[in-house]
Order: sequence, then C-alpha cells, then structure tokens
Amino acid sequence: MNILILLNRDLASTVALNYLLPEIAHHEIAILVSERVGNNKKRKPQALVDLSVVEQGILNDLISNQQQGELLTIDGLAKKYHYPVRVENRINQASSIEQLAKFAPDLIVSVRYGVILKAEVIGTSAYGVINLHSGTLPAYRGVMATFWAMLKGERSIGTTLHYIDDATIDTGRIIGHTHMPVDDRESYLDHVLKIYADGCDLIIDTINIFERGDVPETKDQQSGGEYFTFPDESDLKDFADKGFKLFDLKAALSMYKRFKN
Repeated sequence: MNILILLNRDLASTVALNYLLPEIAHHEIAILVSERVGNNKKRKPQALVDLSVVEQGILNDLISNQQQGELLTIDGLAKKYHYPVRVENRINQASSIEQLAKFAPDLIVSVRYGVILKAEVIGTSAYGVINLHSGTLPAYRGVMATFWAMLKGERSIGTTLHYIDDATIDTGRIIGHTHMPVDDRESYLDHVLKIYADGCDLIIDTINIFERGDVPETKDQQSGGEYFTFPDESDLKDFADKGFKLFDLKAALSMYKRFKN
C-alpha cells in the first residue's frame, strides 16, 4: 500500500515513528512533517515555552551530532528506510494536494500533525485518514489531552485511533482505544511518550487489516466530552499544585541519549 504519514516535528512524534516504521517498512511510505500545532498566536505561558524547548528545541540541537543510540530522528529514519520526508505546514493548499494526488495514498496516518485536514486532503486517500489522538475520546478532545486528564484526576490515560472524516476536530469514528495507569511520580511528558507504544501497535494492527483487504470495525462517538485547548497560567498552577510536572529534564535528557542522528 501507499501510506502517507503525517507528523509534527517533536519528540513524541519521533518516538512514535520509531515504533511504526520497522513494522510497516514493506509499504510505500511518504512522510510530511508540520512544525507547529494550530495557528494560535497568543503568547504562551512560560511553562509551555519551556516544554516546547524540551520537546522540540533539544530534538533539533542536542542530538544533531550523536552517533550512538537505538532511536533515530525523523530524517534519520527516512534516510534508513529510503522514504521521502518534507516539511508541510500548508497541506490544504492546491499545490500540496496536487502532490498528494500524485503519490495516491491508499491510507493517510496522522500522529500529532499540527494542521487541520480539509475535505480535499482527506479525499486523496482511498481508505481515508486515521489519526492517533493522545487522549480518550470523546471525553478529551483537542490539544494536550493527557495534561487535562491528569489535571482532572483521571487514574487512567491512553490513546484513541479514529478516522478523520471531516475538518471537525477529534470527532470521527473510533477504531480503538489504549489505556495505561497514571503514575503520580512521572511528568506529563513522561506519560505522553509512554502511551505511544500501545497506540502505535493499534495503528500497525489497523494497517494490517487494510492490507488483508478488510476494513476495521468502528463505532460512532457518543455525545458529550469536551474540547480542550492549551492550558493557561491558572491551569498550569493547578497542575503543579497537584504535585505534577510538565516535564522532568533529567528523564527527557535520558530519552534523548537514546537517539542517534
């Protein structure tokens, strides 16, 4: 199959791609990478700026010259498996859609991609678009779902694999969920990185279903749930008051040491 993978250039997307590519490398793969999430131009709280540095800045700077480690960057994986990768922050524009049509994807797989897909993009794929959302749907739609689940006292977090049927956010038919317990000793980022192991297994299982010529069973999302955006200063304070951290720098650096360029 021709599979188009949509990612954001951040640590969690990179970890997810390390899980995915070895298992689906026999397919024809193309990779598009966004470098932002949404178009929110409001000034972020400093804590979220710091999180961005840990998730993205270190990714681009610290490991550029590392030669040892079992994980690869997005570009390193593309080079190893001989797949094209390019930055695409305007995927809905006509020029990008034309390129997608030339690739003729059988399936589009989105993991943390930062741009809302419109009908023209969705329509380029024979089997549609599936998205791995880092939260349980329909309860936690939007960004930083794991943060909001932890803040609200959930004892279990996870991912949802669902179709993107239209330009609405996190509303499509659900293929499956994964779950893991919250560990109060670990940070938000630690939890995010861990949920992608089972989430990517769910993607791989779904790709195998398509490869057999079948389609995955789905269920419509129930009403309810809430759409979340980036937390503000008050939310971040409440998170800290509960004893949680956005990230643990020592743990993040240990993860980065597992990479080579």
